[in-house]
Amino acid sequence: MIQWFPMQVNPEQEQPVRQALERYGMESFQTSMVPGLIFVHSSREWLTTLKNTDSALFSLRFMNIHQKERPGGMAVTTICDREMENFIKAETLPDPYQQRIALTWSDFLGQEHRRVRIMQGPFMGVEGEVKRIGHHRIVVALLREAQVAVGITHIPPAALEFI
Repeated sequence: MIQWFPMQVNPEQEQPVRQALERYGMESFQTSMVPGLIFVHSSREWLTTLKNTDSALFSLRFMNIHQKERPGGMAVTTICDREMENFIKAETLPDPYQQRIALTWSDFLGQEHRRVRIMQGPFMGVEGEVKRIGHHRIVVALLREAQVAVGITHIPPAALEFI
């Protein structure tokens, strides 16, 4: 099954890795928020084969999340297409529509999140979880499993719909 995989790579290897992925016709996305993080759209089997056979891809590392119900307690992190589309949209919109920030997983621990859909403006249709509502910023977590959130500025509360 083809999925989005957030993958770690040494920051100096980002461009060679992306070039190697392009040679295989694989879609990838590199975020400007977190150095050394590349999202790869592929099947796990094909990506694993390439990582083990192409020296340009040796430095790619799957990100894992803890899951109590799995033997060994760990699972490879994947991102659904809809969340990835939201993230790419948020990452590629020009300022002044947004202010991008990176949050760590610890910022999410112990927090209750409400799912929202943005109903107006350039982010219309984007879904995520409200992380924090501040004086001038609503922080919406788009990719929980990849430990990345996007701070979106100038979104009035009336533009949000709880889902």
